[in-house]
Amino acid sequence: MSGKLRWIGTVLLCLLICPCLPARNAGAGTVDEADGGISSFAEGIQVRAWLEPAEAAAVTQQVRFIIELSTRTWFVHGTRLEDVELADAVVQQAGGFATNFTRRDKGLTWSVQQWTVFLYPLKEKTYRIPGIVVTASIADGKGHTLSGSVQTRPLAFRAVVPEPMRGRKNWIATTRLEVRERYSTQADRQEVGDAIGRTIVIEADGLPAMMLPIFPNKALPGLGVYEDPPRIIDDVNRGERVGRRIEHITYLIERRGAWRIPERLYSWFNLNTGQAEETRLPERWLATEGFEAPASPGKGALRDSSVPLRLLAPILGVGLFLFAGLMLLRRRKRRSLSGPRPSEAALRRALEKAVRTGQGEKALRILYQWLDQYGTPGGNCGSWRQFLGSRGARRELASFNRCMSALYGPDQAPKGLAGASLETCGGLLGRRSLARYHAAEKPGSGQQDSLCELPLF
Repeated sequence: MSGKLRWIGTVLLCLLICPCLPARNAGAGTVDEADGGISSFAEGIQVRAWLEPAEAAAVTQQVRFIIELSTRTWFVHGTRLEDVELADAVVQQAGGFATNFTRRDKGLTWSVQQWTVFLYPLKEKTYRIPGIVVTASIADGKGHTLSGSVQTRPLAFRAVVPEPMRGRKNWIATTRLEVRERYSTQADRQEVGDAIGRTIVIEADGLPAMMLPIFPNKALPGLGVYEDPPRIIDDVNRGERVGRRIEHITYLIERRGAWRIPERLYSWFNLNTGQAEETRLPERWLATEGFEAPASPGKGALRDSSVPLRLLAPILGVGLFLFAGLMLLRRRKRRSLSGPRPSEAALRRALEKAVRTGQGEKALRILYQWLDQYGTPGGNCGSWRQFLGSRGARRELASFNRCMSALYGPDQAPKGLAGASLETCGGLLGRRSLARYHAAEKPGSGQQDSLCELPLF
Protein backbone atom coordinates (compact mmCIF):
# COMPACT_ATOMS: atom_id res chain seq x y z
CA MET A 1 0.00 0.00 0.00
CA SER A 2 2.80 2.35 0.92
CA GLY A 3 4.54 1.56 -2.44
CA LYS A 4 1.47 2.59 -4.37
CA LEU A 5 1.25 5.84 -2.44
CA ARG A 6 4.88 6.66 -3.17
CA TRP A 7 4.30 5.99 -6.93
CA ILE A 8 1.24 8.21 -7.03
CA GLY A 9 3.15 10.95 -5.20
CA THR A 10 6.02 10.79 -7.71
CA VAL A 11 3.63 11.11 -10.67
CA LEU A 12 1.88 14.10 -9.15
CA LEU A 13 5.20 15.79 -8.43
CA CYS A 14 6.29 15.37 -12.11
CA LEU A 15 3.04 16.83 -13.35
CA LEU A 16 3.57 19.91 -11.17
CA ILE A 17 7.21 20.49 -12.20
CA CYS A 18 7.09 19.91 -16.03
CA PRO A 19 4.89 22.94 -16.97
CA CYS A 20 7.42 25.22 -15.27
CA LEU A 21 10.38 24.11 -17.42
CA PRO A 22 11.27 26.65 -20.27
CA ALA A 23 10.79 25.62 -23.87
CA ARG A 24 13.82 26.70 -26.06
CA ASN A 25 13.39 27.74 -29.69
CA ALA A 26 16.25 26.97 -32.07
CA GLY A 27 17.80 29.48 -34.47
CA ALA A 28 19.36 32.93 -34.22
CA GLY A 29 17.12 35.94 -33.83
CA THR A 30 14.40 34.17 -31.76
CA VAL A 31 13.31 34.99 -28.22
CA ASP A 32 12.67 32.57 -25.38
CA GLU A 33 8.85 32.46 -25.21
CA ALA A 34 8.75 31.55 -21.50
CA ASP A 35 10.96 34.32 -20.04
CA GLY A 36 10.97 36.80 -22.99
CA GLY A 37 14.79 36.97 -23.11
CA ILE A 38 17.80 35.87 -25.18
CA SER A 39 20.96 34.24 -23.92
CA SER A 40 23.73 35.64 -26.27
CA PHE A 41 24.49 38.46 -28.71
CA ALA A 42 24.89 36.06 -31.66
CA GLU A 43 21.53 34.52 -30.88
CA GLY A 44 19.76 37.87 -30.61
CA ILE A 45 20.88 39.68 -33.80
CA GLN A 46 20.75 39.13 -37.56
CA VAL A 47 22.73 41.02 -40.25
CA ARG A 48 22.41 41.13 -43.99
CA ALA A 49 23.73 43.43 -46.75
CA TRP A 50 22.94 44.09 -50.41
CA LEU A 51 23.55 46.55 -53.27
CA GLU A 52 21.12 48.72 -55.25
CA PRO A 53 21.52 48.24 -58.21
CA ALA A 54 22.58 44.70 -57.46
CA GLU A 55 25.06 43.75 -60.20
CA ALA A 56 25.84 46.48 -62.75
CA ALA A 57 25.84 50.28 -62.75
CA ALA A 58 26.94 53.11 -65.03
CA VAL A 59 30.15 54.97 -64.24
CA THR A 60 29.37 57.85 -61.78
CA GLN A 61 25.93 56.33 -61.03
CA GLN A 62 24.92 56.19 -57.38
CA VAL A 63 25.19 52.66 -55.91
CA ARG A 64 23.65 52.08 -52.48
CA PHE A 65 25.39 49.66 -50.13
CA ILE A 66 22.70 48.83 -47.55
CA ILE A 67 23.46 47.09 -44.22
CA GLU A 68 20.48 45.85 -42.16
CA LEU A 69 20.54 44.80 -38.51
CA SER A 70 17.52 43.23 -36.81
CA THR A 71 16.79 41.94 -33.31
CA ARG A 72 13.81 40.45 -31.46
CA THR A 73 14.31 42.91 -28.57
CA TRP A 74 15.62 46.44 -29.13
CA PHE A 75 18.88 48.29 -29.79
CA VAL A 76 20.80 49.89 -26.94
CA HIS A 77 23.49 52.61 -27.18
CA GLY A 78 24.95 53.35 -30.63
CA THR A 79 25.82 51.21 -33.61
CA ARG A 80 29.23 51.64 -35.30
CA LEU A 81 30.10 50.64 -38.86
CA GLU A 82 33.60 50.11 -40.17
CA ASP A 83 34.48 52.66 -42.88
CA VAL A 84 34.10 51.44 -46.45
CA GLU A 85 37.20 52.01 -48.58
CA LEU A 86 36.98 51.59 -52.34
CA ALA A 87 39.65 52.59 -54.86
CA ASP A 88 38.61 54.66 -57.91
CA ALA A 89 35.30 55.62 -56.33
CA VAL A 90 33.75 58.41 -54.29
CA VAL A 91 32.45 56.95 -51.01
CA GLN A 92 30.04 58.78 -48.70
CA GLN A 93 29.98 56.95 -45.37
CA ALA A 94 26.74 56.17 -43.57
CA GLY A 95 27.39 58.79 -40.88
CA GLY A 96 25.54 58.71 -37.56
CA PHE A 97 21.96 58.27 -38.73
CA ALA A 98 20.11 55.07 -39.61
CA THR A 99 16.57 54.27 -40.69
CA ASN A 100 14.75 52.60 -37.76
CA PHE A 101 11.49 50.64 -38.04
CA THR A 102 9.77 47.42 -36.93
CA ARG A 103 8.78 44.40 -39.03
CA ARG A 104 6.51 41.40 -38.49
CA ASP A 105 7.86 38.06 -39.69
CA LYS A 106 6.11 34.75 -39.03
CA GLY A 107 4.17 36.22 -36.16
CA LEU A 108 7.26 37.76 -34.51
CA THR A 109 8.10 41.48 -34.20
CA TRP A 110 11.64 42.61 -35.13
CA SER A 111 13.38 45.93 -34.47
CA VAL A 112 15.34 46.90 -37.59
CA GLN A 113 18.14 49.35 -38.39
CA GLN A 114 19.17 50.13 -41.97
CA TRP A 115 22.45 51.90 -42.76
CA THR A 116 23.25 53.17 -46.28
CA VAL A 117 26.70 53.88 -47.73
CA PHE A 118 26.67 55.75 -51.07
CA LEU A 119 29.19 54.65 -53.70
CA TYR A 120 30.01 56.49 -56.96
CA PRO A 121 32.32 54.49 -59.28
CA LEU A 122 34.65 56.60 -61.41
CA LYS A 123 36.10 53.93 -63.73
CA GLU A 124 34.86 51.02 -65.80
CA LYS A 125 35.82 47.96 -63.77
CA THR A 126 34.61 45.42 -61.18
CA TYR A 127 34.42 46.75 -57.64
CA ARG A 128 34.71 44.35 -54.70
CA ILE A 129 33.45 45.32 -51.23
CA PRO A 130 34.96 43.26 -48.39
CA GLY A 131 33.02 42.22 -45.32
CA ILE A 132 32.26 45.22 -43.08
CA VAL A 133 32.42 44.85 -39.29
CA VAL A 134 29.37 46.21 -37.43
CA THR A 135 29.43 46.74 -33.65
CA ALA A 136 26.11 47.01 -31.80
CA SER A 137 24.41 46.59 -28.45
CA ILE A 138 21.00 44.96 -27.85
CA ALA A 139 18.80 44.26 -24.84
CA ASP A 140 18.43 40.66 -23.72
CA GLY A 141 14.85 41.21 -22.57
CA LYS A 142 15.72 40.63 -18.91
CA GLY A 143 17.23 43.99 -18.05
CA HIS A 144 20.75 43.35 -19.35
CA THR A 145 22.72 44.60 -22.41
CA LEU A 146 24.49 42.31 -24.87
CA SER A 147 27.27 43.83 -27.02
CA GLY A 148 29.25 42.35 -29.87
CA SER A 149 30.26 42.56 -33.53
CA VAL A 150 29.02 40.94 -36.71
CA GLN A 151 30.39 41.07 -40.24
CA THR A 152 28.60 41.45 -43.58
CA ARG A 153 29.28 39.13 -46.47
CA PRO A 154 31.57 40.37 -49.31
CA LEU A 155 29.79 41.90 -52.31
CA ALA A 156 30.76 42.98 -55.83
CA PHE A 157 29.35 44.98 -58.73
CA ARG A 158 30.44 46.02 -62.21
CA ALA A 159 30.69 49.66 -63.37
CA VAL A 160 30.41 50.18 -67.14
CA VAL A 161 30.45 53.07 -69.60
CA PRO A 162 27.11 53.02 -71.46
CA GLU A 163 27.42 52.78 -75.24
CA PRO A 164 25.87 56.24 -75.89
CA MET A 165 28.56 57.82 -73.66
CA ARG A 166 31.66 56.19 -75.14
CA GLY A 167 34.06 58.80 -76.47
CA ARG A 168 32.52 61.61 -74.41
CA LYS A 169 34.33 63.44 -71.63
CA ASN A 170 33.24 65.08 -68.39
CA TRP A 171 29.81 63.41 -68.28
CA ILE A 172 27.70 62.14 -65.39
CA ALA A 173 24.93 59.56 -64.93
CA THR A 174 21.75 60.77 -63.25
CA THR A 175 17.97 60.82 -63.56
CA ARG A 176 17.81 64.62 -63.80
CA LEU A 177 20.26 67.40 -64.65
CA GLU A 178 19.19 71.03 -64.64
CA VAL A 179 21.41 74.00 -65.51
CA ARG A 180 20.29 77.62 -65.49
CA GLU A 181 22.03 80.99 -65.59
CA ARG A 182 21.25 84.67 -65.07
CA TYR A 183 23.17 87.80 -66.14
CA SER A 184 22.92 91.04 -64.19
CA THR A 185 22.20 92.89 -67.44
CA GLN A 186 20.85 91.97 -70.86
CA ALA A 187 22.07 95.16 -72.57
CA ASP A 188 23.62 94.69 -76.01
CA ARG A 189 26.26 97.37 -75.46
CA GLN A 190 28.57 97.98 -72.52
CA GLU A 191 30.86 100.81 -71.51
CA VAL A 192 34.46 100.71 -70.32
CA GLY A 193 34.38 100.08 -66.57
CA ASP A 194 31.07 98.17 -66.61
CA ALA A 195 30.81 95.03 -64.47
CA ILE A 196 28.50 92.22 -65.64
CA GLY A 197 27.56 89.56 -63.10
CA ARG A 198 26.74 85.99 -64.10
CA THR A 199 25.18 83.36 -61.81
CA ILE A 200 25.10 79.68 -62.85
CA VAL A 201 23.16 76.99 -60.92
CA ILE A 202 23.77 73.27 -61.63
CA GLU A 203 21.54 70.60 -60.03
CA ALA A 204 21.55 66.80 -60.36
CA ASP A 205 19.59 64.04 -58.62
CA GLY A 206 21.42 61.19 -56.94
CA LEU A 207 24.85 62.82 -57.06
CA PRO A 208 26.90 64.87 -54.57
CA ALA A 209 27.68 68.45 -55.60
CA MET A 210 31.41 67.68 -55.71
CA MET A 211 30.84 65.41 -58.76
CA LEU A 212 29.09 68.02 -60.93
CA PRO A 213 31.05 69.05 -64.07
CA ILE A 214 33.35 72.07 -63.73
CA PHE A 215 34.21 74.47 -66.56
CA PRO A 216 37.20 76.87 -66.39
CA ASN A 217 36.63 80.62 -66.72
CA LYS A 218 39.54 82.15 -68.62
CA ALA A 219 40.40 85.84 -68.66
CA LEU A 220 40.56 87.56 -72.06
CA PRO A 221 42.66 90.60 -73.09
CA GLY A 222 40.61 93.63 -72.11
CA LEU A 223 38.01 91.60 -70.18
CA GLY A 224 38.72 90.85 -66.53
CA VAL A 225 37.15 87.69 -65.10
CA TYR A 226 36.64 87.45 -61.33
CA GLU A 227 35.18 84.21 -59.95
CA ASP A 228 33.84 83.76 -56.42
CA PRO A 229 34.37 80.42 -54.62
CA PRO A 230 31.41 78.21 -55.63
CA ARG A 231 28.70 77.32 -53.13
CA ILE A 232 28.45 73.52 -52.68
CA ILE A 233 25.09 72.27 -51.40
CA ASP A 234 23.95 68.67 -50.79
CA ASP A 235 20.23 68.31 -50.01
CA VAL A 236 17.80 65.42 -49.48
CA ASN A 237 14.46 65.70 -51.30
CA ARG A 238 11.92 62.94 -50.50
CA GLY A 239 14.72 60.54 -49.65
CA GLU A 240 16.65 61.35 -52.85
CA ARG A 241 19.97 63.15 -52.67
CA VAL A 242 20.29 66.33 -54.73
CA GLY A 243 23.65 67.97 -55.46
CA ARG A 244 23.74 71.69 -56.25
CA ARG A 245 26.60 74.04 -57.14
CA ILE A 246 26.15 77.82 -57.48
CA GLU A 247 28.81 79.78 -59.36
CA HIS A 248 29.11 83.57 -59.56
CA ILE A 249 31.38 85.25 -62.11
CA THR A 250 32.00 88.96 -62.70
CA TYR A 251 33.17 90.22 -66.11
CA LEU A 252 34.84 93.67 -66.02
CA ILE A 253 35.12 95.70 -69.26
CA GLU A 254 38.63 97.18 -69.07
CA ARG A 255 38.92 98.59 -72.60
CA ARG A 256 36.91 98.90 -75.79
CA GLY A 257 36.34 95.74 -77.80
CA ALA A 258 34.20 92.63 -78.25
CA TRP A 259 34.58 89.35 -76.36
CA ARG A 260 32.98 85.94 -76.76
CA ILE A 261 31.89 84.04 -73.65
CA PRO A 262 31.87 80.43 -74.91
CA GLU A 263 28.94 78.09 -74.55
CA ARG A 264 28.88 75.34 -71.96
CA LEU A 265 27.84 71.83 -72.95
CA TYR A 266 26.86 69.46 -70.14
CA SER A 267 26.70 65.80 -71.24
CA TRP A 268 24.84 63.29 -69.11
CA PHE A 269 23.42 59.78 -69.27
CA ASN A 270 19.71 59.62 -68.44
CA LEU A 271 19.23 56.59 -66.18
CA ASN A 272 15.46 56.64 -66.77
CA THR A 273 15.60 56.47 -70.58
CA GLY A 274 19.05 54.94 -71.13
CA GLN A 275 19.88 57.75 -73.59
CA ALA A 276 22.62 60.36 -73.84
CA GLU A 277 21.42 63.93 -73.32
CA GLU A 278 22.98 67.39 -73.51
CA THR A 279 22.16 70.57 -71.62
CA ARG A 280 23.56 73.79 -73.09
CA LEU A 281 24.26 77.28 -71.87
CA PRO A 282 24.49 79.42 -75.05
CA GLU A 283 27.47 81.61 -75.86
CA ARG A 284 27.22 85.36 -75.35
CA TRP A 285 29.07 88.34 -76.76
CA LEU A 286 30.01 91.43 -74.75
CA ALA A 287 30.87 94.50 -76.84
CA THR A 288 31.41 98.20 -76.33
CA GLU A 289 30.13 100.94 -78.61
CA GLY A 290 31.75 100.82 -82.04
CA PHE A 291 32.36 97.04 -82.00
CA GLU A 292 30.07 94.41 -83.49
CA ALA A 293 29.72 90.82 -82.36
CA PRO A 294 30.54 88.39 -85.20
CA ALA A 295 27.68 86.46 -86.76
CA SER A 296 26.95 83.11 -85.20
CA PRO A 297 28.59 80.21 -87.06
CA GLY A 298 26.40 77.93 -89.12
CA LYS A 299 23.99 80.59 -90.39
CA GLY A 300 23.36 80.66 -94.13
CA ALA A 301 24.38 78.20 -96.82
CA LEU A 302 27.98 77.09 -97.37
CA ARG A 303 29.67 78.55 -100.43
CA ASP A 304 32.84 77.86 -102.38
CA SER A 305 35.41 80.27 -100.99
CA SER A 306 38.29 79.43 -103.35
CA VAL A 307 39.78 82.41 -105.28
CA PRO A 308 41.77 82.22 -108.56
CA LEU A 309 45.45 82.98 -107.99
CA ARG A 310 45.53 85.81 -110.59
CA LEU A 311 42.88 87.73 -108.60
CA LEU A 312 44.56 87.31 -105.24
CA ALA A 313 46.90 90.34 -105.44
CA PRO A 314 44.18 92.88 -106.50
CA ILE A 315 41.85 91.58 -103.81
CA LEU A 316 44.53 91.92 -101.13
CA GLY A 317 45.30 95.48 -102.28
CA VAL A 318 41.66 96.54 -102.15
CA GLY A 319 41.28 94.83 -98.78
CA LEU A 320 44.23 96.72 -97.29
CA PHE A 321 42.89 100.02 -98.62
CA LEU A 322 39.44 99.38 -97.13
CA PHE A 323 40.97 98.27 -93.84
CA ALA A 324 42.98 101.51 -93.55
CA GLY A 325 39.86 103.56 -94.30
CA LEU A 326 37.79 101.68 -91.71
CA MET A 327 40.45 102.16 -89.05
CA LEU A 328 40.50 105.92 -89.73
CA LEU A 329 36.69 106.12 -89.53
CA ARG A 330 36.64 104.06 -86.34
CA ARG A 331 39.16 106.37 -84.67
CA ARG A 332 37.09 109.41 -85.57
CA LYS A 333 33.92 107.68 -84.38
CA ARG A 334 35.54 106.83 -81.05
CA ARG A 335 36.43 110.44 -80.48
CA SER A 336 32.89 111.58 -81.24
CA LEU A 337 31.00 108.94 -79.22
CA SER A 338 31.09 110.69 -75.89
CA GLY A 339 30.84 114.29 -77.17
CA PRO A 340 33.26 116.93 -75.91
CA ARG A 341 36.15 115.42 -74.02
CA PRO A 342 36.09 116.41 -70.32
CA SER A 343 39.23 117.91 -68.84
CA GLU A 344 41.42 116.12 -66.35
CA ALA A 345 40.23 118.52 -63.66
CA ALA A 346 36.59 117.70 -64.44
CA LEU A 347 37.29 113.97 -64.26
CA ARG A 348 39.11 114.44 -60.97
CA ARG A 349 36.15 116.35 -59.49
CA ALA A 350 33.71 113.68 -60.70
CA LEU A 351 35.90 110.99 -59.14
CA GLU A 352 36.08 112.83 -55.81
CA LYS A 353 32.27 113.10 -55.78
CA ALA A 354 31.88 109.36 -56.49
CA VAL A 355 34.31 108.63 -53.65
CA ARG A 356 32.43 110.87 -51.21
CA THR A 357 29.08 109.23 -52.05
CA GLY A 358 30.47 105.68 -51.90
CA GLN A 359 29.77 104.85 -55.59
CA GLY A 360 32.57 102.35 -56.16
CA GLU A 361 31.67 101.16 -59.66
CA LYS A 362 31.12 104.72 -60.90
CA ALA A 363 34.54 105.71 -59.53
CA LEU A 364 36.10 102.79 -61.38
CA ARG A 365 34.34 103.81 -64.61
CA ILE A 366 35.77 107.35 -64.30
CA LEU A 367 39.27 105.92 -63.82
CA TYR A 368 38.99 104.00 -67.08
CA GLN A 369 37.57 107.06 -68.85
CA TRP A 370 40.65 109.07 -67.81
CA LEU A 371 42.96 106.24 -68.91
CA ASP A 372 41.24 106.01 -72.30
CA GLN A 373 41.42 109.76 -72.98
CA TYR A 374 44.60 110.90 -71.23
CA GLY A 375 46.56 107.80 -70.23
CA THR A 376 48.26 106.93 -73.55
CA PRO A 377 48.42 108.40 -77.04
CA GLY A 378 45.58 106.97 -79.15
CA GLY A 379 44.03 105.11 -76.20
CA ASN A 380 45.70 101.80 -77.13
CA CYS A 381 46.51 100.65 -73.60
CA GLY A 382 43.32 99.76 -71.73
CA SER A 383 44.64 98.22 -68.50
CA TRP A 384 45.37 100.25 -65.39
CA ARG A 385 47.77 97.55 -64.22
CA GLN A 386 49.86 97.91 -67.41
CA PHE A 387 49.67 101.69 -67.30
CA LEU A 388 50.85 101.97 -63.68
CA GLY A 389 53.46 99.24 -64.07
CA SER A 390 55.01 100.92 -67.12
CA ARG A 391 55.49 104.12 -65.11
CA GLY A 392 56.90 102.50 -62.00
CA ALA A 393 53.96 103.77 -59.93
CA ARG A 394 54.09 100.96 -57.38
CA ARG A 395 52.12 102.77 -54.68
CA GLU A 396 49.29 103.60 -57.09
CA LEU A 397 49.36 100.03 -58.47
CA ALA A 398 48.94 98.62 -54.95
CA SER A 399 46.03 101.03 -54.39
CA PHE A 400 44.34 99.92 -57.61
CA ASN A 401 44.72 96.23 -56.69
CA ARG A 402 43.11 96.89 -53.29
CA CYS A 403 40.20 98.63 -55.01
CA MET A 404 39.65 95.70 -57.40
CA SER A 405 39.86 93.16 -54.58
CA ALA A 406 37.31 95.06 -52.48
CA LEU A 407 34.90 95.40 -55.41
CA TYR A 408 35.20 92.04 -57.19
CA GLY A 409 37.20 89.74 -54.90
CA PRO A 410 35.74 86.80 -52.91
CA ASP A 411 35.38 88.99 -49.78
CA GLN A 412 33.37 91.81 -51.31
CA ALA A 413 32.25 94.78 -49.24
CA PRO A 414 28.43 94.95 -48.85
CA LYS A 415 28.17 98.15 -50.93
CA GLY A 416 31.11 97.93 -53.30
CA LEU A 417 34.34 99.67 -52.38
CA ALA A 418 34.47 100.58 -48.73
CA GLY A 419 36.42 102.92 -46.45
CA ALA A 420 40.13 103.08 -47.13
CA SER A 421 39.86 101.14 -50.42
CA LEU A 422 37.52 103.79 -51.85
CA GLU A 423 39.86 106.57 -50.71
CA THR A 424 42.81 104.89 -52.46
CA CYS A 425 40.69 104.71 -55.61
CA GLY A 426 40.22 108.49 -55.43
CA GLY A 427 43.95 109.02 -54.90
CA LEU A 428 44.76 107.50 -58.30
CA LEU A 429 43.81 110.80 -59.98
CA GLY A 430 45.21 113.08 -57.29
CA ARG A 431 47.35 116.02 -58.38
CA ARG A 432 50.56 114.38 -57.18
CA SER A 433 49.78 111.12 -59.01
CA LEU A 434 48.86 112.93 -62.26
CA ALA A 435 52.12 114.86 -62.17
CA ARG A 436 54.00 111.61 -61.64
CA TYR A 437 52.29 109.93 -64.61
CA HIS A 438 53.06 112.76 -67.00
CA ALA A 439 56.64 113.13 -65.76
CA ALA A 440 57.25 109.44 -66.51
CA GLU A 441 56.27 109.81 -70.19
CA LYS A 442 59.21 109.78 -72.61
CA PRO A 443 58.12 110.82 -76.11
CA GLY A 444 59.89 108.99 -78.90
CA SER A 445 61.14 106.10 -76.75
CA GLY A 446 58.54 103.68 -78.05
CA GLN A 447 58.30 102.13 -74.58
CA GLN A 448 54.59 102.86 -74.09
CA ASP A 449 53.44 101.25 -77.31
CA SER A 450 55.32 98.02 -76.65
CA LEU A 451 53.99 97.80 -73.10
CA CYS A 452 50.42 98.34 -74.25
CA GLU A 453 50.57 95.21 -76.39
CA LEU A 454 51.23 92.94 -73.42
CA PRO A 455 48.41 90.62 -72.22
CA LEU A 456 46.09 92.12 -69.63
CA PHE A 457 46.83 89.56 -66.87
